[in-house]
Amino acid sequence: MKNNEKGFSPVIVLVILVAVLLGVVGFMVYKNQNKADDSPKSSTNKAQSKETVSKTPPAETAPFVNVIQDDSSITQFTPDKIAKTTDQAAILTALHNTCSGNDKYVTVSHVVFDGGPSFAQEGNYAEINATACTPLAKTLDDLGGSGSANYLHKNSSGTWVLDTSSQMTPSCAKVDGLGYPSSIIATCYDGSTSRAPR
Repeated sequence: MKNNEKGFSPVIVLVILVAVLLGVVGFMVYKNQNKADDSPKSSTNKAQSKETVSKTPPAETAPFVNVIQDDSSITQFTPDKIAKTTDQAAILTALHNTCSGNDKYVTVSHVVFDGGPSFAQEGNYAEINATACTPLAKTLDDLGGSGSANYLHKNSSGTWVLDTSSQMTPSCAKVDGLGYPSSIIATCYDGSTSRAPR
């Protein structure tokens, strides 16, 4: 047997060069991929998606309005899903905010804002037929009573405030002191005076 004294053959050198080149290209692709994953934008997206998964919605966006349907079933909505204006949504929220404990639902008919007698608004004054502070309900049997007229006004900071309801018998002194128009509260009673009925 003779020893080959010429060294590496050109084929072996070529194979080694191709292997080294593939290794370098692979490493660069890997490095660029990791750099993209570590970019601030990618980190922000990861943090946002993690926050979205773990974050629970605030109480204000929870569906706390019991809406009575034609078939007497009841479904729950957020105020913005049933209201047609921002004032109407704020009025539902104001009724909700008067409640404490577990019974914090506001119950209304599904046609409350359809232009019938269940809702009236004149400027910063409103009347809504609703029941505040009711339990979560699926049918009318789950509710213990019927709705009443609730009278609210919007204060100087733009917040709707519940003043009285027909169950509380509106006081004329309070109603007139707050400037309620007769189109919203036509009658009230305080023991000595009463407004003329509509």
